[in-house]
Amino acid sequence: YIFTDKTGTLTMNLMEFKIAVIGQKIYGDIGLIVNDP
Repeated sequence: YIFTDKTGTLTMNLMEFKIAVIGQKIYGDIGLIVNDP
């Protein structure tokens, strides 16, 4: 996997996977999801 920031560049060459939502499946820490209506 390649992780980039929002500009598409690798800045510090150190990034940490937090969460991914693909379809109905959640990968990572579900506590990071914010429900903001």
